[in-house]
Amino acid sequence: SSFWHNSGASQVKVVAGTLLHVNLMNPSETQVQVDLPTLDIKLQADAHSWMYEVLGRVMTPLIQRSMQLFGGKVLSHFVAKCLADPTCPHLQQHVTTSLPSSSLLVI
Repeated sequence: SSFWHNSGASQVKVVAGTLLHVNLMNPSETQVQVDLPTLDIKLQADAHSWMYEVLGRVMTPLIQRSMQLFGGKVLSHFVAKCLADPTCPHLQQHVTTSLPSSSLLVI
């Protein structure tokens, strides 16, 4: 049924900032604050365009506040968890190889 399907495009413009307070003595007190002074979401749909325009206007402030309130708490948790783990970050070693000089092409 075409009633349940829609297609279109979307555009998001974001200006974001973070404040990171690291407590090395007590990692659980580490805090990350997220600030989204600009969040602009535009939804363009092929059908029912009025509904998606209203949805973007209504949901943008909710998403913006949620990201600011809960985003910092989630990031704080992961940063504190990483600081408490001496093996963190768990990065894989990247091996880089250089090409032999005979295979270089200079133009």
